[in-house]
Amino acid sequence: MVVVSEETGAISVAYKGRLSRGLDGDRLRRLLSAVLLRKPQAKSRWSRAQQHLDLTPEGVAKTDEWMVKEFE
Repeated sequence: MVVVSEETGAISVAYKGRLSRGLDGDRLRRLLSAVLLRKPQAKSRWSRAQQHLDLTPEGVAKTDEWMVKEFE
């Protein structure tokens, strides 16, 4: 959320529970670019493991092989 004071014109940004105050135009642009244009975070190993999870006998063998490689 971008907040601009009616009285002073001071620019602040609230994001993920943090408040950044007293931003000028350049700092506001950099902050918004960092938030809006950032790449998605890589999935954790456990998220990737869930995608490979297959409980059939063949799938368990494949999953076991994959996990050995992933967690070495």
